[in-house]
Amino acid sequence: MQCKSLNQGRSHEAQGLQEELQYLRRTLKESEELCQSLFERSLDIIYVHDTKGRLIDANKLALNLFGYSREELTTINISSIICPEHLKRARKNIRELLDTGIQKKPAVYRVLCKGGDSIWLETNTSVLCRNGRPYAVQGTARDITERKEAEDRLRRSEELYRAIFETAGTAIIIIDDDTTIHLANTNFQRLSGYSREELEGKMSWTEFIAPQDLELMRTYHKQRRTDPSSSPLKYEFHFVNRSGETRNILLNVDMIPGTSRSVASCMDITERICAEKALRKSEQSYRNIIETIQEAY
Repeated sequence: MQCKSLNQGRSHEAQGLQEELQYLRRTLKESEELCQSLFERSLDIIYVHDTKGRLIDANKLALNLFGYSREELTTINISSIICPEHLKRARKNIRELLDTGIQKKPAVYRVLCKGGDSIWLETNTSVLCRNGRPYAVQGTARDITERKEAEDRLRRSEELYRAIFETAGTAIIIIDDDTTIHLANTNFQRLSGYSREELEGKMSWTEFIAPQDLELMRTYHKQRRTDPSSSPLKYEFHFVNRSGETRNILLNVDMIPGTSRSVASCMDITERICAEKALRKSEQSYRNIIETIQEAY
């Protein structure tokens, strides 16, 4: 009787173990299906390569983007698809990742596709370990080609405007709302007698205005930011440089669209003013001579 009860107990125990094993198998299968679904349907590129850089696996998005089939995948090494100018940095990053287990920040590379085109990727990687030893690298990447191209266009545009800003024949400054000089070109440095380091972000344009012109120009500065049409775009004023010398300046100033900053172009017309005064003085002298001759006659 006791033996029969013991056998029944073992039978129930075996059945319970069998049910638990089946449950674990179902759970494992569901987990694998979920992981596979996330792997294939991810909006990011997902890939795995071994410690030598040989690709082991990649999701459909990666294959479609690079133009390779799954059969071709295992014949590819990352050193053959990363552009040469970025390859040294990529190898260094992988070595650091395998040594430390940590990627400090996202890495950006230009990568070659099968058809010869290239794309920009921003990547994050982590180490896969087996028995406590790294055997592969898993990476996620995002196609940032459009962003990178936009950044390049912006950089080229900034370089173009910087070249124009620096090579213009007049002294130019960009002015913040609070009258601080935000940027100053080389000609304004020569005109003022101050270096770029002394001017930008530190000095106000009001420090260069002769007292008789300052109040009116402050008024124009305020009006230009509330009603641009209420203040003139071009007028003359007296400029005082670092040595205390006063120069006659023809100013062209306007707001930068979409900002509270203005751009001012200063043309030194001191010589022209002096020449005009000398001409008027000469004309007056000859007029006096002629009038004197007529009276004498």
